[in-house]
Amino acid sequence: MSPAPAARRSVRRLATRLYTAALRLLPDALPPGGRGAAAEAFDALQDEAWQARGARGLAGCWLAETGSLARLLAPRPHLPRRPMTMLTHDLRDAYRALRRSPGFTLVVVVTLALGIGMNTAIFSVVDALLFKSLPYADAERLVLVAERHPLGGRNTVAPANFLDWQACATSFTGLAARQSRTETLLDGDEPRTLRGALVSVNYFALLGVDAALGRVFADADGRPDAPCAVVISHRLFAQQLGADTARLGRDLAFAGERCTLVGVLPADSVFDRGAYDVYRPLVLGPGATRSSHFLTVFGRLAPGTTVARADAEMVAVAAAISGEHPEIELDWSATVVPLRDVVVRADTARLAWVLMGAVALVLLIATVNIAGLGLSRAVARRPEVSVRVALGAGRWRVFRGLLVESLLLSATGAAIGVGVGRIALRAFSAYMPAGTLPAEAIATLDGRALAFTALLAVVTGLLAGTVPAWHGARDHVSGALRSTGRSVSGSRASARLHGGLLVTEIALAMILVTGAALLVASFVRLTRVSPGFDASDVLTLRLSL
Repeated sequence: MSPAPAARRSVRRLATRLYTAALRLLPDALPPGGRGAAAEAFDALQDEAWQARGARGLAGCWLAETGSLARLLAPRPHLPRRPMTMLTHDLRDAYRALRRSPGFTLVVVVTLALGIGMNTAIFSVVDALLFKSLPYADAERLVLVAERHPLGGRNTVAPANFLDWQACATSFTGLAARQSRTETLLDGDEPRTLRGALVSVNYFALLGVDAALGRVFADADGRPDAPCAVVISHRLFAQQLGADTARLGRDLAFAGERCTLVGVLPADSVFDRGAYDVYRPLVLGPGATRSSHFLTVFGRLAPGTTVARADAEMVAVAAAISGEHPEIELDWSATVVPLRDVVVRADTARLAWVLMGAVALVLLIATVNIAGLGLSRAVARRPEVSVRVALGAGRWRVFRGLLVESLLLSATGAAIGVGVGRIALRAFSAYMPAGTLPAEAIATLDGRALAFTALLAVVTGLLAGTVPAWHGARDHVSGALRSTGRSVSGSRASARLHGGLLVTEIALAMILVTGAALLVASFVRLTRVSPGFDASDVLTLRLSL
C-alpha cells in the first residue's frame, strides 16, 4: 500500500474521531444511537468529497461540518421559532444547497422559465379573449341586435326596420347602427384608400367613447342638410396628418366632396386596432329602404334588463313589422346576442383553449422531468440528510427544507419567465396574421397575468418537489445508512419512483404528440378538399372607383 492513501485514511479517521468527540457535547440534540450513525455519515461525506474534488473537497467538507457544529454548540435563548424566522432559515439553507449544484440549478431554472413564460403569454391571450371585459364603458350591457332570416342565421338590418326598432324597443337605453364603406382620401401626395363607416350620431356615446381631440358627432350632424363632418382614428391622424392639431376644424378632401375634421379618437384604443379609420354620420330619412339589409346594429341594455328579455321583446317587435309588411318582411324575426359572443367567435375560443392546454401539458412534462432529476439528487444527498437527521432534524424539518429548495427554483424560474412571456407576446403580435385576434382583445402582462404566474410557480414547485422531498425525508437514520453506507446508489423504492415518473412523462408526451399529429392530419385533409372549381392560374383583384 502506498503511503499517500494510508496517510489520507489516517487523517480521515482522526477527523471522524474529533467529530464524534464534538457530538458528545450534544447529548440532548441527538436521538439514541445518533452519535455512531452521524459519525458513519460524516465519514461517507468525507469519501464523497475526496472523490469529487480531492483534498480541496475534503477541506471544504470539514469546514462545512465545523460550521454546523459551531452553530449547534453556540448558546441560544429558548425562544419559540417564528414562522418567518423558520422560512428565512429554510431559504438560506436552500440557496446554499442550490449554489453547490450549479449545473442542476441552471437546467431546472431555464426549463421552468421557458415553460412558465410560455404559459404566462398564452394565458394573457386567453384572458383577453374570454375573461376580460371588452374595452368599452359598461361592456357587459352591450349587445348586437340582428335580424333573423326565415331560413335561420343572423342577418344585417334594413334601415327602415332600424328606425322602427328605435321607436318601439324599450329594453335598450339606445340603439346605434354602422354601415361599412370605402373612403378615398385625397389629402396628401397621392390618393389613399381607407376603410370607413357611416355611423348613427349616437354610436360613440353608446359605446362610451369620447374624442381625444375635438368632438364626436352631435345630433345636428345627422340632419340631411348638415355639412359633411368626419371623425378619424388617431392612427390616421398620426400617419396622414402628422398629428398636426391645427388640422382640426379644417376640411379634408375625399373623392367627391370635402368634409370637416371635427374629432380624433383616442390613441392606443380599440379604434386604433380596429378596421375603420374614417367615420361619417349615417343619415336615414323617411324614405329608408326595408328590402335591403346592410346595417350592423348595437344596443345598450336598460338597467335591470336581461339579454333574454330584450330578445323576447325584439322577436315581438319583428313579428309586428312582419305583419305590417308581409310582402317584404314575411317570417323575418330578430335576435339579441351579447357583444362578447360576436367579438370572440366560438372557433376562436376553442383554439385559445387548445393552445392553453398544449402549453400547460408541456409544462407538466417538464415538471415531471424535474421531479425525476430531484429524485436522483435526493438519492445522492442521503449522507447529508443522514447527518442532519442524526443531529436532531426530524422528518418534517428535512421534508420542509427540500421542498423549499424546489419552491425557490420555481420562483426563480417564474421571475425569469415573466421576461420570456413578454418576449413571446411581442413575437405573437409581430408574426400573428392580421385579424387572428379581434381588436377588442388586448393581451398584456398585467396584474392578472402576474398573479397567474405566481400561482404557476407555487403549483410547479409543489409538483416537482413533493416526491423528491418525501423520498429524501422518509428514511430515518438507520434506514438511510443501511441503504447508502459508503455508496449513493438508489434503493428499490427510489427505482420504483423513477420508473413511475418516467412512465408518467412518456404518457403525457404521447398525449401531446398524438394531439399535434391529429391537428396536422386535419389541416392536411382540409388543404386537399376540392373548392368545386379550378383555381389554378386564376387571379383576383378589387378596383375602387
